[in-house]
Amino acid sequence: MLLHGGIIHLFMNMWMQLRFGIYLERKFGTPQFVAIYVLSAFGATLLSCLLSPNSISVGASGALLGLLGANLCEILLTWNTTDPAIRKSMLTQSLIWLAMIFFISLGSSVDGAAHFGGFVTGFLVSGVLFSKSYETDDQRKPLAIAVISGAIFVIYAVVGCALFWTVVDVK
Repeated sequence: MLLHGGIIHLFMNMWMQLRFGIYLERKFGTPQFVAIYVLSAFGATLLSCLLSPNSISVGASGALLGLLGANLCEILLTWNTTDPAIRKSMLTQSLIWLAMIFFISLGSSVDGAAHFGGFVTGFLVSGVLFSKSYETDDQRKPLAIAVISGAIFVIYAVVGCALFWTVVDVK
């Protein structure tokens, strides 16, 4: 997360960190923010290693995509309680960022698997952490989100361990 592939890469990561990081840290609190960030980095690294085990990746993009996933999850969790104009603005900004990163991820030197792994992990972790906070009768139950998140983490762990032991020559 500390090594970047150039000044533009570093600038884009810093810009995204400022855009989503400050807002989400204030919204969720520092411990939850750090949990989302670190677990998203882990999910990004794991999926990157699973899908391209012989390549090297740099940057904090996977963790930052986790923040974008957490932001989208927060928008969905507060859908019924957020003013429609604010909701539309937040959703539009998030989708523009997501589309921009998707097109950047199509480049040959960009680790799209890390981006996807971070996004999904951030979305699921924030869903688990905060679904109870926003729960009303017409929203999804947090238990369902927790079970789905747990299943995905178990799958990541099992596949990651299996791939590690088949790719790495442990002697």
